[in-house]
Amino acid sequence: MDRTYLVICFVTGCFYLVIVPPFQVPDEPNHFYRAYQISTGQIWSARQDDLWGGDLPRSLPATVEGAAGLPGYDPNQKVSIHDIVGALSRPLRPGRTIFVHFPNTALYSPAPYVPQAAGILFGRVLGLSPLTLLYLGRLANLVIAALLCAYAIKITPVFSAVLFLTAAMPMFIYEAASVSPDALTDALSLLFIALVLRRGFDSGEALQRTDLALLAGVAAALGLCKNVYAILALLVFLIPADRFGTRARYLGCCISICLLSFASSFAWILSVNRQYMPYLGAPSPDQPLGFILAHPLVFGKMIVFNLGGYSVFYVRSLVGHLGWADTPLPAALIAAYVAALCAAGIAGGRGLISRRTRLLFAAVAAAAIVLVVTSQFFIATPEGSSSIDRAQGRYFIPLAPLLFFTLANDALAARLGLGRLQRWLPAFTAATLGLALVFVVRRYYLP
Repeated sequence: MDRTYLVICFVTGCFYLVIVPPFQVPDEPNHFYRAYQISTGQIWSARQDDLWGGDLPRSLPATVEGAAGLPGYDPNQKVSIHDIVGALSRPLRPGRTIFVHFPNTALYSPAPYVPQAAGILFGRVLGLSPLTLLYLGRLANLVIAALLCAYAIKITPVFSAVLFLTAAMPMFIYEAASVSPDALTDALSLLFIALVLRRGFDSGEALQRTDLALLAGVAAALGLCKNVYAILALLVFLIPADRFGTRARYLGCCISICLLSFASSFAWILSVNRQYMPYLGAPSPDQPLGFILAHPLVFGKMIVFNLGGYSVFYVRSLVGHLGWADTPLPAALIAAYVAALCAAGIAGGRGLISRRTRLLFAAVAAAAIVLVVTSQFFIATPEGSSSIDRAQGRYFIPLAPLLFFTLANDALAARLGLGRLQRWLPAFTAATLGLALVFVVRRYYLP
């Protein structure tokens, strides 16, 4: 299945890479600025008065405004192919700089921008135009995400169809074929899950130092990509203690891997803490933290109301809410994809999923979901608001497989005849991605 996925992801991803207009993926302009900044060796962004960003070539913001215009969240707003082609010839002129403000990405760790920055660096060495740099960053992002996900699908002994479907969702491919850091974050999440599943449900071989190093490295990278996903490191406790040799070594290694993930995230937060500025009208971090500590029950109710009120939106935008969240896919297509994921979860356990394992999947997923919603309270909810601003369903991509893992039921799979599920996955995902691309074309190019 891994080779099939690689072909589907790369072929359809290349179509998305070219057809999706420049800077028409959520926050792609600001991600492009941050990736370019990192490609020049600037690990930390700079602050200028109340602005947060860095000195970049003037041609970059000019290209953002000229290639496809700034996003208007208006489905009637179309892009001009003539403008895009014209922007391809705009010279970079790296010596002519201006301070560019990109507050929501300036504080991001460089970790999730490594593929994009590498592609941009390659183009800068060749002296290519800003828009060409964007496409090279998109291509590098797509290639790395595809390779990581294909490897994850290859090594997992259980739930390979769930990982396949998650990594082939329209929303996943849409972001993988952009310069969004979500691509590497999602791919690393799936890889970490697959590494845990491999050692948790394989033939029973003892873990080697290379296994532990890989688990620790991916866990640390996840903490650097987005701090809320550091909690996925807790999945390492799924690996049986006998694979570590002794109980003491089991506890020591698992706790160390978790602490490393949390520490990497915390270290980056500390490094940029003094430069933090509120974004989207949110208060400084001390105020929402004080509210949570003073009113934990009230905050708990706000979380419940958020998840209940936006549950349908979260599911739809998990699978495919394209454009700047202004191009939803049809409800029937979303329902079919969710049904496929449920079927894959039911049939994917191979009789190896115990009650304890199921509970750990559910607990980690629930905790991570709460953290995602809580992060919105810190960064996007205005002070004094009685509700938490909604998150995007794409934020739940790294967590989605865990929820479908809990459905594993071999008896039900046999009754439903799901034994041949994997045979139709390639055709189903390719057709879904093709249909989603039709809606992108209609959104941006057709009157």
